[in-house]
Amino acid sequence: PDGTRLAWLEWDHPDMPWDATRLRVAPVDEDGSLGPSDLAGGGLDESIAQPEWSPDGVLHFVSDRTGWWNVYRLAEGPRLESLTPLEAEFADPAWIFDRSSYAFLPDGSIVAVGRARGRDRLFHIAPGNLIGEVESPYTDVGTIRVGGIGVVANVGTPTEPPMVVLLDPSTL
Repeated sequence: PDGTRLAWLEWDHPDMPWDATRLRVAPVDEDGSLGPSDLAGGGLDESIAQPEWSPDGVLHFVSDRTGWWNVYRLAEGPRLESLTPLEAEFADPAWIFDRSSYAFLPDGSIVAVGRARGRDRLFHIAPGNLIGEVESPYTDVGTIRVGGIGVVANVGTPTEPPMVVLLDPSTL
C-alpha cells in the first residue's frame, strides 16, 4: 500500500497458473526499478491467486496447497498463516479475469466468498482468526469489492435473477 514493494504471480510454460504458480515480492527502488525478488509462496505443486496487500501492508493470497483454495497471509518470519482452513474454495478459476473473492474492510478484517457443497457463502475473517459464516440468502456470490459506502457484490439466489447489492460492513 505504501508503494515500496511489488508482488506478482509467475509460472513457466507449459504449466498454467492453475497448475504451478510462484508468488514473488521485490522492493521498489526510488527510481522505480525493482530490487532482488523473494519467493513468498508457491511452486511446482501449488497454484496461487489474488495476491493483495492489506491496509497495514501484509501480503495476502489464495493458495491450493491443501487441495482447497484457502486464504493465507505472509506473516512475520516469514511464514504462511492460513486464515480459512476450510474445505471450501476461496478463489475463482484463473481464466476469469478481474474477479475478487475477498476484500479488506475498513477495520482490517476481511470479507470473503467461500464455495462449498454447491453454494457460495460469505465469511468474515479478522486478521489471523476465522470469525465465521455471515448469514445471507444468497447462494451465488461473484466479485466483491469494498468502498467507502460498504461492500458491493453481485449475487443471486435460486429464485431471483442476479443483482448487485450493497452490504453494510457492520453487519458482517
